[in-house]
Amino acid sequence: MNRHTTIGYYTSLLLLAAASALTLPVQANENALILFQQHCAVCHGEGRLGGMGPALLPENLKRFRKKQAIEVISNGR
Repeated sequence: MNRHTTIGYYTSLLLLAAASALTLPVQANENALILFQQHCAVCHGEGRLGGMGPALLPENLKRFRKKQAIEVISNGR
């Protein structure tokens, strides 16, 4: 798995977890948090409450279809 694919995977994992309130294993949760802080927090805010990018909260994420969400996370808008 290359770096771009790994980032997309863990970011998708974070998005799906936030959208469905899943409890992740500790290691996966820590990896997702690190990737979020490195690649997402600058636009979406440290607490996912939004900023330059929209809030990443379950009620905001329901409008995305899984395929659409993966596309936006992988390639941006």
